[in-house]
Amino acid sequence: MKKALIVANLAGFIGTFLQNDIKILKSMGYEVHCAGNASNKNPEENENTFKRFGTVFHQIDVDGKSPLSRSNMRALKQLRRLMKTEKFELVHCHTPIAGAIARVAVAPYRVWGVHGVE
Repeated sequence: MKKALIVANLAGFIGTFLQNDIKILKSMGYEVHCAGNASNKNPEENENTFKRFGTVFHQIDVDGKSPLSRSNMRALKQLRRLMKTEKFELVHCHTPIAGAIARVAVAPYRVWGVHGVE
């Protein structure tokens, strides 16, 4: 099955604003995964939100306030590890900092045919 990853700074942004994107990707035959920072949210509430959408959520320690923070270096490593294990065919980026980190993380995997969507 084809896999798509949606990346945003905050998990809540994905659950609130990207429901239609998730539905469209699922209708196109993609298994949808989402990645963002859910540390400010109740973990149980977050898990239930993504289960309801039929998606897999991955915690990424993105700091949406400071692009050069240590947290964002950790997020880059987390996304690279995630790309290596899941082998996504499509990456859908949202929010400036998480989007930039995702583009850098995906660059080595474009050889596999990973497509980025803005």
